Order: sequence, then C-alpha cells, then structure tokens
Amino acid sequence: MYMQPQQYPPRGYEMHPHHNPHPPPPMPHPSMMQHHQYQQQQQVMTRPPIPESIPPSSQSQEVSGNQCDFCLGDEYENKKTHKSEELITCKDCSRSAHPTCLNFNPNMLLSVKKYNWQCMECKTCSICGNSENDSQLLFCDDCDRGYHFYCLQPPLSKAPEGDWRCKLCVTQFGELQEN
Repeated sequence: MYMQPQQYPPRGYEMHPHHNPHPPPPMPHPSMMQHHQYQQQQQVMTRPPIPESIPPSSQSQEVSGNQCDFCLGDEYENKKTHKSEELITCKDCSRSAHPTCLNFNPNMLLSVKKYNWQCMECKTCSICGNSENDSQLLFCDDCDRGYHFYCLQPPLSKAPEGDWRCKLCVTQFGELQEN
C-alpha cells in the first residue's frame, strides 16, 4: 500500500519573510552570474596542460604520478630548471628522470623516444641482452644504448677515447666529427 509522504508546513523565512533575522543574500544581477560562470569555466580550462613534447604513449604514465629520481620534479616542473619537461622511464624498473637531469644531448633525447630505454642500473647489452661484465659495457653517446666490447663487430679490446657512436647512430646521425 502506497502512502504519500506527510507534508509539513514551511518554517522560518518561507513562513514569515518579514520576521526572519537572516534573510537569504540577494540574487546577483544576471550579468554577474554569467561572469561568475565564465570565471569557473576559465579555472577548469587553465589547468596546466601536458607538455606537447610528451609523446601520447607516455602521457598515461605521467598521470600515474611519475617523478624524476634526480630533482624530484614531475613533467610539469623540473626542479632544477623550473620548466616543464617530459620524463623518460626505464622499461625494467620504471624509474623516471628528466633528460636534462641525465645530461642528455639532443640526439639522445630523439633516440630514447624510439626504443625501450633502460636506466644505468638496469642497462643490458643491446646485442646479447645480458648485463654481466658491466665493466665491459660501452654506452653510445647519442642513444644511451649499452654494448659489450666483445659483442660489437668488429669487437673492441678497450673503450675508445672520447665520444663513441654505435652503428645505429652512425646511420642516423653520421660519423662523429673529431675536434
């Protein structure tokens, strides 16, 4: 059996508008209401945008709250430069860093976006996939990939003097110029 809710008489202001000691505030002029709504929309629209330089594939990572292991900033602010900067994330341990905190050059920044980058602690040889003999691991100065001296063709007996570029980067950027 359905019963209608009981109706109660109005209380307070609704019953005696002239006797209420706390009347509601006057309604603002319609143009003021439109201005207030416009301000609210602008506040929503002025949230810091995701920097355009972050590729779409990594935008989902940054929403999860990645933080640079070096400066403790995020993609909205590098704490050293006080500018927004994308983070790169290690494929193995998920640690992140700003390229400037890692002292990456422009070629490195282009290169690390094209493969599953590894941090120093997780770095493996790009040829054999092994991290053993890390004292024999050589890092390309333009892509940050690691290579064992003995996995290269031709193999190296020791680390070269100065900068070194792997074959992939020689193809992409050309031979290193000697100063």
